[in-house]
Amino acid sequence: MDQFLRFAKPAPPLLGKAEVVSIVEETLQLLRPQIEKQRVVIQKEFQPLPPIFMDREQMKQVILNLLLNAVQAMPRVATWL
Repeated sequence: MDQFLRFAKPAPPLLGKAEVVSIVEETLQLLRPQIEKQRVVIQKEFQPLPPIFMDREQMKQVILNLLLNAVQAMPRVATWL
């Protein structure tokens, strides 16, 4: 039980400067198979942003969750053979 409580407890943030655009790009690469499977087309229009102070891994998890939800919410495309 004690191990479960330690696992469930959020880790303290590891703060440092990071670029949001690079995190989004990395996350899109992770999701590429799911995106292609769903036949979703991604259009990227990034504005230059300065690095910001954040926990890179936590931000990556947030972006991953948002993108996964968006991809899963897209209507399925029928395949006609």
